[in-house]
Amino acid sequence: MEIAKKVPQNKMDLWQYPIDWDALSKSVVFEKKIRPWLEKRSLDYMGGVEEKFIALVLKKLLSRSHPDKIIKILKNLLD
Repeated sequence: MEIAKKVPQNKMDLWQYPIDWDALSKSVVFEKKIRPWLEKRSLDYMGGVEEKFIALVLKKLLSRSHPDKIIKILKNLLD
């Protein structure tokens, strides 16, 4: 089964989806998958790779911030 098929499709279910944070933080997924994805989004939305933006998002993810909190911070940053 593809991983994408396991991911909930609505916000409420997605926010409640269990994440194995210990395994995730021990892996290289943040640097190998999430950082490049953030770099692409930064380029798309800000016209360049913004390291402060990327570092902020990674910091919030690694500290296990609630998704709504991350979204609020990003909305304020991008407005």
